[in-house]
Amino acid sequence: MKTSTRVLLTISAVLVAVGIGLVVVALGMKHWNFSTLDGRKFETNTHEFTDNITEISFNTDTADITFAETSGNQCKVECYESQKEKHIVTVKDGTLSITYKDNREWYEKIALFTTTTPKITVFLPEPEYKKLTVREHTGDIVIPKDFTFGSISIKATTGDVECSAAVTGTLEISLSTGDFSLKDMSAAAMKLTTTTGKMNLTDVKTGALTMKVSTGKSVLKNVSCDSIDSTGSTGNISMENVIVSGLLKIKRSTGNVSFNGSDAGEISVKTDTGSVKGTLLSEKIFYAKSDTGKIEIPQTLTGGRCSIETDTGNIKLSIK
Repeated sequence: MKTSTRVLLTISAVLVAVGIGLVVVALGMKHWNFSTLDGRKFETNTHEFTDNITEISFNTDTADITFAETSGNQCKVECYESQKEKHIVTVKDGTLSITYKDNREWYEKIALFTTTTPKITVFLPEPEYKKLTVREHTGDIVIPKDFTFGSISIKATTGDVECSAAVTGTLEISLSTGDFSLKDMSAAAMKLTTTTGKMNLTDVKTGALTMKVSTGKSVLKNVSCDSIDSTGSTGNISMENVIVSGLLKIKRSTGNVSFNGSDAGEISVKTDTGSVKGTLLSEKIFYAKSDTGKIEIPQTLTGGRCSIETDTGNIKLSIK
């Protein structure tokens, strides 16, 4: 190795060590509070309206979103936000709009530590609204059961969604990285999509339920619906007390399928790598096939069709 190269490497190592030392000293002076290294200055801005609101629309970047009831007839939006990354809040033709606006210079967007999360809390005076639309990059969204919407459409890149609100129309949620938690709610139909994340549905009633997942686990408990169409690449799906009046259709490349006291008018399960096991509530006309794996199914000749196919995996079902 050339002498000049060794000198440059030595200087680089010294500079890195000095930088690490400065960070350690700074954190020590701040009592190891990492949030103090976030160079952004935050403030709380409140927007109040007495307009009649029927729809709510979000187009934000990085913010946690929550909803709460308020007394009287006034809507209030409380934004905890960076001084240079504000949210424009307006009401026009009955639509409450919250839009993100970035006023930073390019060099201000280069930050090693961004530990503080912006937050938006919407205080609503009425329990029912026609439409809720959320378009967001990163942030958690919480919608409590105090409200009813005609439809909900949520699209986000990174963040979790918790929803207990009733939906008289369609609930549509699409996430790239994030978990769903739908609990104690109803909707006319549900369309749920996540690339990497977990789906949790508990005490849910709906019509047609569509679930698409690339990598993630799906857990359904106390769910009643007209139909289920669940597709995925990698991930288990478990169902406890899930009642489907029509077709229950599951397709996986890799993942186990388990039933616990669940049933459907007709069942179709296909998985390349994974086992299918559990208990159903009524007799079925079974068709089961596995290239490598044991098959144990009831010898019943009545009921709806139950077709189970796996390439690699066991099939073990019984009638509860």
